[in-house]
Amino acid sequence: GIILLIGFILLIANKLTKPVRKLAGMMHKESEAFISMPIPEIKESTEIVMLNDSFRYLQKELKRYISHLKDVTIAKERIESELQIASKLQLSMLPDANKANVFKNKIDITSYMQAAKEVGGDFYDYFFIDRSHLFFAIGDVSGKGMGAALFMSSTITLLRAYAKIAGNDLCRILQLTSDYLQQNNPEKYFVTLFTGILSLETKELTYLNAGHNYPVILSEDAEIILINHTHMLPLGIIKPTQISPSHITLHAKDVLFLYTDGVTEAMNEKQALFSTQSLLALLRNYAHPDKRKLIPSVCQALKTFTATAPQQDDITMLCLQLHNNESNQDLQLFFTDIQNISILTDIQHQIEIFLNLKEIPVKSMHRLMLVLEELITNAFKYAFSNIGNKTIEINIHVSSTHLEVEYSDNSHAFNINSAIAKSSSTSPGLDTLGKRGFYIIDKMTDTFTYRRENNKNISSFKIIKNP
Repeated sequence: GIILLIGFILLIANKLTKPVRKLAGMMHKESEAFISMPIPEIKESTEIVMLNDSFRYLQKELKRYISHLKDVTIAKERIESELQIASKLQLSMLPDANKANVFKNKIDITSYMQAAKEVGGDFYDYFFIDRSHLFFAIGDVSGKGMGAALFMSSTITLLRAYAKIAGNDLCRILQLTSDYLQQNNPEKYFVTLFTGILSLETKELTYLNAGHNYPVILSEDAEIILINHTHMLPLGIIKPTQISPSHITLHAKDVLFLYTDGVTEAMNEKQALFSTQSLLALLRNYAHPDKRKLIPSVCQALKTFTATAPQQDDITMLCLQLHNNESNQDLQLFFTDIQNISILTDIQHQIEIFLNLKEIPVKSMHRLMLVLEELITNAFKYAFSNIGNKTIEINIHVSSTHLEVEYSDNSHAFNINSAIAKSSSTSPGLDTLGKRGFYIIDKMTDTFTYRRENNKNISSFKIIKNP
């Protein structure tokens, strides 16, 4: 009798606990598996039914939560992707650092920008208005994020457009730009701006400051001059009335250092600011002969000061250094980590600007471009294979009678003199197929020599300046 009683009790216990064990087993599943599993119908006990209903509710809510989490994750990834695209587009509006090489015969230009977020409101720009006048600007839009970035893009576009219209009239450029921004500004953004036009012949700087941080002139002997003039309110607030620019004459090797308040207001963990005084002290003590390293030095000082504190504002710097006049007959171009032959477009653009400044006849310019095009095209077709970091260097000297050019690259050895000789054959064979362009090199140049030196192909040639 006792055995039957124990068996009966075990049967009842198993019957009562079986649903609970099923529910407990479901809880051991992964969340994705749990929300898709059917919950069994249980009718034996009111308490178990209530527990079963609770599991159904939990399953329903977990399913809703996971679905919402997936939607949020997808939306976040899409926003991050769009911000990355916006950041690339914003950076693409700034001058290409490689294209700054075209100014190297008279001025060195270095720049830096680090947005606090994916996109920001800081910007800089520079370009030639004509053959001897360089326009440059640095600005800071109020606010951060996408709105500030769009306002920044509008400002750059307007400055470039009105510079083409107004030419060297800096006041007119800023009046037109400010008028447009003020009339088409529902979000009430504004932009502080320092802009100038520098004559590379006379070294006279004409400038206007619209509520921006004061730039600094650093002379060769480390004397510093703070350009502490403000001419107008930031652009976009009110319509400017009468504004008059200021003028200052720079000297050879002077450095003009421009920056935004993200530099002086950089904050450390104790909420202390880097300050203008610290920046001026750093510039005053800067003794490195290569002023192109000035911006990296400031960046390092900011990094040391802020330590682990997060960046609160966009940081932007622009540095211009004048050369001695002796070097203005030369152009040096150096390109590294080249990806493909599209670099040819940049090279041609920079050389064209330089030769136009030197008033070189179109015929001679055309000859030089054709020769370089053949050399670069040949390198990519036949000699750059399996070369990781492709480099090209071009040096052009304008003498009284000739354009003297030295072209070098780090492609595989290729005897161009031999190729020129073979390309002149009236019955080219397989070994000359595709290399007939060297016939052009031979005919377009007055002299041409090739040598292999330090694992580089070096071609030197001359083209008569006034044919």
